[in-house]
Amino acid sequence: MRARVSVFMSVYNGARFLPEAVDSVLAQTMSDFQFIVVDDGSTDSTPEILRKYQEKDERIVVLSQPNRGIPASLNRAIATAETELLAHLDADDRALPFWLEKQMEFLQQYPDNTVVCSYAYLIDAEGKRIGKSKNPVDVKRGIAELNPELFLDVIHSTVLMRKSRLLEVGAYREGQRYLEDRDLWGRLVTAGQSIRCNPEMLVEYRVHSASVTVKKRDPMEVMLGRSISLNVVRRLRGETELSPEEAAQWFASRPFHERLKQARKVTSGRYFREAARHYAERRWFRLAIALGIATAIRPLYALQRAGRKVLG
Repeated sequence: MRARVSVFMSVYNGARFLPEAVDSVLAQTMSDFQFIVVDDGSTDSTPEILRKYQEKDERIVVLSQPNRGIPASLNRAIATAETELLAHLDADDRALPFWLEKQMEFLQQYPDNTVVCSYAYLIDAEGKRIGKSKNPVDVKRGIAELNPELFLDVIHSTVLMRKSRLLEVGAYREGQRYLEDRDLWGRLVTAGQSIRCNPEMLVEYRVHSASVTVKKRDPMEVMLGRSISLNVVRRLRGETELSPEEAAQWFASRPFHERLKQARKVTSGRYFREAARHYAERRWFRLAIALGIATAIRPLYALQRAGRKVLG
């Protein structure tokens, strides 16, 4: 059976949630896929788990390597993929059974897009649904308003992408420790590619203490996130890209009111992430405090984000 799509995944010491992620891919209603998993130097039982799955299902391709980081792992999977269409899932998330089928249909409906994503349920460490994530994706409006947030907040575990167009922009940027997916979306859009969101719940996105959604970001990650957004705007304006260090200098040179606005955004985001962690761990008092601070700093932002993540 010839594969129509290649599902790819990178994992590092992910034994706790890996079986659920792999099982969710193998349970897809669309069965003609290749499943590439890159073990990025795991030291837990991840290699043994993957070996057993590979022995049971010939669609699974396991690639093992010394720890090189997520971008290098994902690029290796992409290079190995036999198909033009690629679907990504994180090793701690779960795809609903109709994920691939629905995304294939959606891409056929909107063939001009390079990437299609979707909405997702939020689940906790035990796999219980605790909310929803409905990140807005509007490339045309984002470009018109020079607002990259309208197309950078893509749920990585939901995407179906065209391999050839990813390779045109260099795929994931290696050597970058954080936010490799946001960087890729920004480079695709500024290269003239488009992203469209399927407004269906197709994946269960896990929120736990070590997840990207809730972990505390170090200063380098915060600065990288700011520089990614800044460089998207600069490229849209036809200006040269700045390194993270140059971006830091640029932000430091801005007028006080602009620096204050940026500081409010960063601080509110940090407290919202803390609120997300407390929500997932059922720490209601700490949730109230963190969400209260985030809301006090940026009321509309915090309430809209809470609505998309939990109430949506």
